[in-house]
Amino acid sequence: MSNLKVVHIIPNLKMGGAERLCLDIIQALKDEGVSVLLVLLEDKIEHDVDLDGIEVFHTSARSIINPFKKHSSEYIKFKEKVLNFKPDIVHTHLFEAEMLWKSTMFNIPTIFHIHDNIKVFSPFEKGISKKNSWFKFLEKKYYLTLLKKQTTKFLCISKDTERYIKSKFKGDCTILLHNAIKVKKFINNNKSDLNVISLISIGSLVENKGHLFLIDVVNELIKLTDRKVQLSILGDGYKKEEILNKIKTKKLGSAIRLLGKVKNPEVDLSLSDFYIHGAFEESFGLVLIEAMAAGLPVFTTDGRGNRDLIIQGENGMIYKKRDAVKIAEDILSVANNPKKYDCMSKFCVEYSKKFDIQEYVIKLIKFYKNEISKNNFSN
Repeated sequence: MSNLKVVHIIPNLKMGGAERLCLDIIQALKDEGVSVLLVLLEDKIEHDVDLDGIEVFHTSARSIINPFKKHSSEYIKFKEKVLNFKPDIVHTHLFEAEMLWKSTMFNIPTIFHIHDNIKVFSPFEKGISKKNSWFKFLEKKYYLTLLKKQTTKFLCISKDTERYIKSKFKGDCTILLHNAIKVKKFINNNKSDLNVISLISIGSLVENKGHLFLIDVVNELIKLTDRKVQLSILGDGYKKEEILNKIKTKKLGSAIRLLGKVKNPEVDLSLSDFYIHGAFEESFGLVLIEAMAAGLPVFTTDGRGNRDLIIQGENGMIYKKRDAVKIAEDILSVANNPKKYDCMSKFCVEYSKKFDIQEYVIKLIKFYKNEISKNNFSN
């Protein structure tokens, strides 16, 4: 196969782990000589990114569950664009993009990147009486019908996502490949004296990310030490006002900063000592690897998917119980032991190198070629 051609489809390139990973993948594929067509369902790019050498196609096309409703001219253009590109394989990110691709029913092998445990696959998780649950049920049923038309492998980003997909689909349908980052982008030579305990957390300000709990951790840490404690939170979302109100109530305005969306988080990571994460559910935790690459020990609640990343006491700590006092005590214990901190920091950097995007893409290309050859053989 002299010139591998791959289509990547994703809803948009807003700030987010899936979007950032998609960009890193296609740039690394280009460096390996792979031709890439990037399809966006919205013309929204929030990342500071170089797309030179990558063909980008914007479409407002959407999949239609109702079989009696006609597809739009945008949908027809989307199908024509893909056919004219003549891809060997299609790689979709997030369920909206996967549904649009499935609706084409083109017989082209597909990799569906499972960035989280997709709610549509468990439509009645929140109860059978919910109206939205029934819509998810119909969407799932339609998806299962379309799935029979395309050879699809589910690319799982953690053991937890693989377990979830295997519980929903029969057969040999999964690939386990942990997410990756541009490690060199995050490595820095800053040395911390730990005179100030500088913490950082990155993620959308939504319920699942647990930022309200992180405020409790900071509050407990301040009680335990005379040193200045500083937490920087990067991200934005509907929980912002509630978070600000709790910061005000706890009188932590001088200790906690909300910095909003940041295009270059590596800068803020380089100025920090510890990474803290309070998510209830985490399919993988790309930001945890970024923090490790910057030399930051990670203290995180157990989101299941991030279990794959933490070696207890070596590159951080993972907690099944959401105990703010315990986490604060553990952070301070490391901060009080410079040799332990330095050892953990160095281990974090070395450990992060296992998740470098270049090695990741070499493995991914092998998966691509394997799926393509199997599809050609079956035809």
